Amino acid sequence: MSDANDLMAPASPTRARRRGLRTGLAASMAAVLVLVASACVPSDFVKHTSGNPVLFSWFAPRDWLASYSTNGIDITDAIGSQYVGLAFAPISCASGSTQKQSATNFYNGMRANVRDLTGFSNWRTLSASTPRQLPASEYGANYWRQDITFSGTAPNGTAMRGEGTLDVQFVNFYPGCYYRNQIRIAPSSQFTAVVDRLRSTQSSISYFPPGA
Repeated sequence: MSDANDLMAPASPTRARRRGLRTGLAASMAAVLVLVASACVPSDFVKHTSGNPVLFSWFAPRDWLASYSTNGIDITDAIGSQYVGLAFAPISCASGSTQKQSATNFYNGMRANVRDLTGFSNWRTLSASTPRQLPASEYGANYWRQDITFSGTAPNGTAMRGEGTLDVQFVNFYPGCYYRNQIRIAPSSQFTAVVDRLRSTQSSISYFPPGA
């Protein structure tokens, strides 16, 4: 199900383990996922919608494209060299005697998952923040985050850089956790110049859960 061909040469890093959302969970997460910032986006951005009925709205240049499912969206520029991705779904929690230990183990696996799904060779994790619990008043109970930066070589030989925001929340029903990945990628030669624009597109994504 898509409204554009996926042109990104490095396979979309946020398509991992997309599963059917429980309607109740999707609705409860809407406040986190709906991050509209249309008043703050660059002047050349326009509003896009994906899905019929609409599942996502987002802001980017007019010629940007997207592919989507009920568990995420992959957005690229017209030639597929710049990428913004969002993925979210229930997932089994990682082992650990505490939430912090479980979150740490989860992120070890998720970073490897992002690496594998980009299709990059010469992958390097440039930075990975210490997992931290976010305020329950803003994100809900038991919500953890890690920020990462990385680099690698795309299948076409282009040197690439990226950054990601990896979230996991512990919930009280099977399979026990819920993840959300936000990923931004561009050629290394362009990354510093375009990363703020990628972040603007990322923060403008709104999700409208089916049946909500």
